[in-house]
Amino acid sequence: MEKLLSFQPEELKSLFLAEGYQSYLAVQIYKWVYSKFILSFDRMSDVPKNIREKLKSGFIIANLSLRDALTDSQSNAIKFLFETSDGNFIESVLIYADDYLSGEDRSRITFCISSQIGCPLACSFCATGHAGFKRNLNISEIISQVLLAEEYLLKNSFQAGSRNTRRKISNIVFMGMGEPLLNYENVIKSISILNNSIGYNLGSRHFTISTSGIVPQIKKLQNEKFQVRLAVSLQSALQAKRASLMPISKKYPLSVLMKTLREYQSITKRRITFEYVLMENINDTETDAAALKDLLSGITFNLNLIAFNPAEDLPYFRPSEKSIVKFMEFLSSRKIPFVLRKSKGTEIRAACGQLGQTLIHNS
Repeated sequence: MEKLLSFQPEELKSLFLAEGYQSYLAVQIYKWVYSKFILSFDRMSDVPKNIREKLKSGFIIANLSLRDALTDSQSNAIKFLFETSDGNFIESVLIYADDYLSGEDRSRITFCISSQIGCPLACSFCATGHAGFKRNLNISEIISQVLLAEEYLLKNSFQAGSRNTRRKISNIVFMGMGEPLLNYENVIKSISILNNSIGYNLGSRHFTISTSGIVPQIKKLQNEKFQVRLAVSLQSALQAKRASLMPISKKYPLSVLMKTLREYQSITKRRITFEYVLMENINDTETDAAALKDLLSGITFNLNLIAFNPAEDLPYFRPSEKSIVKFMEFLSSRKIPFVLRKSKGTEIRAACGQLGQTLIHNS
């Protein structure tokens, strides 16, 4: 069975012609899938029934199954549990802007998607890393997360604002399960397909790739034509401390990573986001703030502070509000710009670092 979501429109045209179909049929079906979020050939009403039956025997559209959708009590996040065709599970999270529910801005929904089943990097503060690693997701599985989420929102009457589109999701971030740059080719092809104006048509600047610092792939990314955003999971500006939290820093130490990021920025001219998870008595001292000042000197950046979200069996704690305020004062005194990000979805274990803990409901 061919995975229909793995193809760009022109690739699908060529495949259809080789299979004896008219090329226009490829664009027709592409729009059903990516513009109307119809994921069954049976529901494509303007495609002749005999052709629909043939397509069903040769193509699969979404090759994930939605097993559960958990909404937190504040309704600012939905966590999806998907099952793969080989019986593995991944999680993805929809996050609403703070003013979405009030109706002030219904145009901002961010979807945090996964690129791998588990994660091989074993960062000590992240639940996903403790779940182990199974394999990379293929292109179809990456895109299936997006289309199944859109289908869910459509069925549940979520509003998308005044835009002339059925698409509800406004930003896609590769910050779910896995290290996206270790699944580089599939992630880049998925972005390219979702960016295509014939179908989903999400602008390239509305994609963010979050990495722990895979240096060779960052160098590849700087030469890509489309302008995706780059976020780097930092956690510490001190090499020894970062390596203890993130083993990948032993392979690509901060000195090498920062040199690469400076080169990336000189070529792309894009601002880099650094994610910094605050952990009590780990990386929340004045020494840590001073190290950040030195590390980020000369780079145009956003610094996102995220208070640690508790996860089972992890030996870390969320700092007190007093400690968080104190660390922010350390940063402010050094004129380091930052934003303290509000954690969403913690009660359904959908916040940063919590994915991979959910049990399958009603299995």
